[in-house]
This record gives sequence, C-alpha cells and structure tokens, in this order.
Amino acid sequence: MSEIPTKLKAARITQGWTAAHVVRELRRLDRERGNHPYGVETVKRSLRLWENGDRAPAGWAMPLLEQLFGRTAGELGITEPEREQRLREQARAVLSETPVSVPEQAGPVRYTATGTALRLLRTDRPAAVEGVA
Repeated sequence: MSEIPTKLKAARITQGWTAAHVVRELRRLDRERGNHPYGVETVKRSLRLWENGDRAPAGWAMPLLEQLFGRTAGELGITEPEREQRLREQARAVLSETPVSVPEQAGPVRYTATGTALRLLRTDRPAAVEGVA
C-alpha cells in the first residue's frame, strides 16, 4: 500500500468523511436507484481496495461514487477497466438484441449468478428495457 493517498481517498478525506460514511451513502444511493445494495462488509472491503489502488471500482459503483463526490470518475482517479467496458457493451447488446463486435483477444466473458452484467446497466439502460431486471 502506498503512503500517497489515491485521488478517491484524498477526496473522501477532503470532505471530512469516514470510510463508514461513504459505505452508508453508497448503499443508500444504490437503494434509491431501486437496487438491492451489496452488504456493508462487501462495500467496506471494496472501498478499501479502491482507495488503496488495488482494484478499480466495479461498474455498479462508478455512477454512485461520481454522484456521491460530485466529480467524474477521471477526477476521482478511477476508470473503468477495459474488460468491464466490454462486459457492459455485451450486456447492453443482450438487452437491446443488437449484435456487438467482440475482439478475438478479449477472451470469453463470464456472467456470474449474481447478474453482474445486468447490474452494470441499471443506471444507464434505455427506457425500452426498464422492465428487465
């Protein structure tokens, strides 16, 4: 772990927020969007990984972090990994029944039982698929 805080951690400290406060707010925002939020311990562990720069936030967390801090992902120093972007595009294609081009080197996409692919889209899917969960 680096002694220099990531932009995300620096933003939290600048706001005077504890990690517990950010966890509560992320879960509240996710619930307000009509989702069933991840558990407290899961979000706490994820926040620690994001703040230490060990992992980029998952797709579900990006818009919530941006909303909570009032900054873009770039300003927070968090970017969506290429693999997650491909997963998001493929999930959009499944929902809209539009073919998507997948580069050969991308490798297989694994959809988990938790519905990760669909969860990534809950905040930005087209109105035509609002009934899809």
